Amino acid sequence: MSEFRRIINRWMLALVVIICFFCSIIFYQLNKETEYEEHKVSTRMVYSYYNQMLKDYYDNLDAMDEIHAKVNARAKLYMIYNMEQWSRLKSEDEELYNAGRYEEKIQRYRNSQPEIVAYYEDLQQNHKDVLDKYIEDSDAINMALDIYDATYDYVGGYDELINGYIEQGNSMLMTEIYSDKSSFEHINILKSKYDFRKLLDIDVSPDNSKAVDAVVTSGSYINIFILLVVFICVFRYFDDRKNGLGYIIYAARKGRAYLSLVRILILAFVSAISTLCAYICVFIISFRIYGGFEYMGNSLQSYEKYATICFTDSKWVFVAAMLALSALAVFITGLIVWLLVSLSDNVSAGMGIAVIILGISYVMYMGISDKSRFVALKNINIWNWIIPSGIIASYKNIGVGKYIISHIRADVAVEVILVFVLCAGGICVNSLLKHGKKITLFSKLKYKLTAWCQSVLSHMPVLVMELYKLLWVKKGIVVLAIAVVIVSNTGIKKGYTYDSDLAVAMKYYSEAKDMQLSDELSDIVYRYEQESEYWNDRLKQINTAFANETKEFTREDMNEATMQVSLYKKGLEEIHRNINNLEYLKEKNITGEVTMPFAVEEMLGEKLYSHEAVYGLLAVIVLIFIIFSIVSGEKKQNMLISIHTAKRGRLSWCMMKLCAVLIVSICIGVVIFIPDIVNITKAYNIDDMQTAIQNYPRFSFVPIKMSLMAYLICNIIWKLVLLMAIAGIVVLISTMSGYVLSLVVSLALVLPQLLYMLGFNLMYYISIVSPLLVEENWGRGINQLNGIMLVAAGLVCWVISVRRIVKKGH
Repeated sequence: MSEFRRIINRWMLALVVIICFFCSIIFYQLNKETEYEEHKVSTRMVYSYYNQMLKDYYDNLDAMDEIHAKVNARAKLYMIYNMEQWSRLKSEDEELYNAGRYEEKIQRYRNSQPEIVAYYEDLQQNHKDVLDKYIEDSDAINMALDIYDATYDYVGGYDELINGYIEQGNSMLMTEIYSDKSSFEHINILKSKYDFRKLLDIDVSPDNSKAVDAVVTSGSYINIFILLVVFICVFRYFDDRKNGLGYIIYAARKGRAYLSLVRILILAFVSAISTLCAYICVFIISFRIYGGFEYMGNSLQSYEKYATICFTDSKWVFVAAMLALSALAVFITGLIVWLLVSLSDNVSAGMGIAVIILGISYVMYMGISDKSRFVALKNINIWNWIIPSGIIASYKNIGVGKYIISHIRADVAVEVILVFVLCAGGICVNSLLKHGKKITLFSKLKYKLTAWCQSVLSHMPVLVMELYKLLWVKKGIVVLAIAVVIVSNTGIKKGYTYDSDLAVAMKYYSEAKDMQLSDELSDIVYRYEQESEYWNDRLKQINTAFANETKEFTREDMNEATMQVSLYKKGLEEIHRNINNLEYLKEKNITGEVTMPFAVEEMLGEKLYSHEAVYGLLAVIVLIFIIFSIVSGEKKQNMLISIHTAKRGRLSWCMMKLCAVLIVSICIGVVIFIPDIVNITKAYNIDDMQTAIQNYPRFSFVPIKMSLMAYLICNIIWKLVLLMAIAGIVVLISTMSGYVLSLVVSLALVLPQLLYMLGFNLMYYISIVSPLLVEENWGRGINQLNGIMLVAAGLVCWVISVRRIVKKGH
């Protein structure tokens, strides 16, 4: 029990909570939006409309058959949305409304679905805000309708789909290549047919299983986070070696086999609890986004993606099986790491070897194609178990001698056997292994190299020594390397996609490029206005001709005129926005030029707010992990008293430490923010970096005329200043608390940002990360006020930190 309390302490529980937060945040960020026709749409909004149609469908079943229930549930949303669109079109352009004969369509709605029309008219009179929401959510509604139609097409054709697979199996058996009844291929087809026939007895009904599917898909990174908890648990098993207690513990009566058994049970407990907590948190977020909790009792095959998975139980059982397999995979991985580290004299080296082996296995799992001749390295791989979707969310059979079994049963059998083997191996190794250090040639060379390095470092300036401690001794360089890997693999891949609706505006920008306010530019704008007026007049003529039932114009003429009117309307809005910006700049004594703004405004606009937030959070977390021990680390080693008694052990030492922190802060900003800016400008194909930033209407507020390059440089410098301010806060925490507490409190600083990313929008204004989100601050209208306040707070923290270190000797 004492070992259990030592390992499962408050810090381990705090780590589990942090892992749950990170899993939830990443899941929310990846699932909060979905793409529909090259537009970002709120996923929650899409599925709220979809769930409402499903609810209406099941409510309608009490009074009508399935076909009419399906049509009526869809019609309620579809018709209301259409009628509101047409109503607004009538108020804006009655001629276009009459040309489209929308009044006749509304009358047909009134004849076929009078109750829906009556409901719509009630909304018009008493709940206008609901109809406004319908128009705002037009993309979400259209996507929900597409999902609804696809669901019913799938459910209606499920039996035909399964029978098609069975018939395909029959056809394959009739070919010569599969005619050998003793071959694996022949037996595999027979078993597949048998399994698929059982699927015909399953009740498949319309429902929403997207929440479950989203969590299954996210299982890869969720389980990797859980592995971090297990790794730390295993690492703490070897605290006795680091504290020099290994000989005493292993000499005790229960210090070998019994202790090993207890540690196996602790590892199993940690694996199970971490898995359960992480997945519960993610499932809560998933059901919050997608809904569908009420359909968990339905069959798994109600979702098209799982149509051919021969898992005939409900989704509840499927989720339970996924959690059990995930926990088992994490437990096995922990046992492997424990065994590898136990065999090594050096705990850090053993852990490093284990991480390298897992990393290589992951590369093979992700990089080897199923058709490669090295596919065996992918199939016989621990990551097949760590990533649950590979086992539970796919159908495959495995041949064992003359027998054939499903791959999920084979994997579970192998995992259970492996658990017993690894447990027995771990107990034997820790019971029989001698833990004395052997003096080898390698160790002698290592000691000599270490002594030489220390002699060199002893002659280095204090500042270099402080940097050495932060980056090498405290493994800060590893944290920086991880940040570099993350930045290099998560950059923006897709730049601006030009909108065809802005064709007129783009033509204007090409024609008037680099022009200033002048009579020539006014003539160009006037010409576009005249062309717009021409198409408006032409559309009116066509509508009049159709109303009088003359055959002067064709339907193609009407479609062309309608399209041109729409294009010129949007085009002139953009042209006037550009001209207004140039006139505004002239009032500020800044000479503006016509510049196409779309790519730059998107690059620094709302579309990349979430990307900027992730990189800001990454920078703060990396900073915390590297510098949190700047003073608390000295406390942990009981070195402060010795340092303060030295000749330069107060102010001079303090200044060197703080300079080291500032240098590290700048390095973090450089390796995270500069590559990100370079990547984004390349993705958006920004060639002319010397264009004045004020030429883009979104940035007309910038008071000093500067180029786009200068603006981006100022942006990065401001972020570096903010990082140094945050560093001051972390340093103050380090002076006021112990080693572990300083890390926990410092990481708690990012909690408001995590809550904001989970959807608590007010947390943005108290987040320590939000000042780094420069573009979003402009967009929110707070104009870097939060950044200025952070810099002021950082300066105060720096002053207090110096005072505590120098005057009080903390």
